[in-house]
Amino acid sequence: MALIASACSEREMMEFTLEQSLSIALKGQCDDDPQCLAAIEAQLQHCIASNRDLDDLIKAGGQDQDLNRRISLDIARCIVDAQGNSYFFANTDLTEQDYPDEPREQTADTPAIIPR
Repeated sequence: MALIASACSEREMMEFTLEQSLSIALKGQCDDDPQCLAAIEAQLQHCIASNRDLDDLIKAGGQDQDLNRRISLDIARCIVDAQGNSYFFANTDLTEQDYPDEPREQTADTPAIIPR
């Protein structure tokens, strides 16, 4: 395992980590929509690799939570349908009026990635 890790650059390791975690999270939001799932499979690697802030996260050793959150949201918004509309949007100001039927959990730090 150490040999494999040493053969990868920090960027490759960060891209792999983001791809694995975001793939699981985003696919869970697709509600078995085959087009959404296919878009994630086809576009996620490119969206991660083309993210302009990824090098800053690498320099921070992956420890900058605000930057990590912003990058994750930007990558999620990068996943689009055939018309170029994002499958996901981020809303950092969700209120009970926006989603009255959703159970309310008091968390102050994590913005939501919401399927459209």
